[in-house]
Amino acid sequence: MLRRLLAGTVLAGALTTALAAAPADAATAGVSAAPKVHTFSGHSGWGAGESKAKRSTFKGTWYYKDGGYYFHVAVKDNDHDKQKSYLEFWYHDAKKGWERTRLYFTAGENEWEFAYGRDKGRFDGFRVRLGEGTSKDYDWGAFSTHFFR
Repeated sequence: MLRRLLAGTVLAGALTTALAAAPADAATAGVSAAPKVHTFSGHSGWGAGESKAKRSTFKGTWYYKDGGYYFHVAVKDNDHDKQKSYLEFWYHDAKKGWERTRLYFTAGENEWEFAYGRDKGRFDGFRVRLGEGTSKDYDWGAFSTHFFR
């Protein structure tokens, strides 16, 4: 009789533990991991007599989620000289090569968000560069280039 009582107690304890764990497993089963966020940055070139500290700068992030690439870019004009900062965004198509798709500008600070679909796997990279100046003379910085591999 004592043996049956002990076996019943052990079985009841095991069932209680299993039932307590089941809701926690069910609650976390639908949660997906947050996408990995990547960063990129750069600056404009500089003209004669201008120090490196006076260049415009940009910082950005991108991540891949649900078949699309999502971007956020912030630009800051550090010298406040009433010239505009121009941000060029290019994407790379595996069949067509580089295509410029966006040109943003600001006279101070600004931020932009945009997204691209994968388009049958052909969108495989991007590059960004920043320039500062008048419409006839931009001091372009180097491209910040990234490929998805």
